[in-house]
Amino acid sequence: MSMRILIVDDERAVARAVARMLRGHETTMTHSVAEAQEAIERGEFDLILSDVMLNGATGADLHRWVLEHQPELASRMVFLTGGMTVHVARDIEATGNQLLWKPVKADTMRAVVGGFQ
Repeated sequence: MSMRILIVDDERAVARAVARMLRGHETTMTHSVAEAQEAIERGEFDLILSDVMLNGATGADLHRWVLEHQPELASRMVFLTGGMTVHVARDIEATGNQLLWKPVKADTMRAVVGGFQ
């Protein structure tokens, strides 16, 4: 079953790589929390894949916004990171959402996404 997935990563090449891993799904790429918020307000998504460390914000910031504006989607966020500060790690852990460490293998990504279908 095809899902509508929002990919949030300030590194465009990483966002494209994640989208390629998820061929067969409808993916939308955004590169900041502000862009992600606009996309969420415009459309419906089944899942959000968000980088943890974004320019000027974090994936936890986006999660707080989603929790306030579309609470049913907050548990359908998966975080991706190549590293983070201790403070941000606590914020991400507090969400209770899944965290994947970059680089993520395609089969791992597909298995995680499949768990939300």
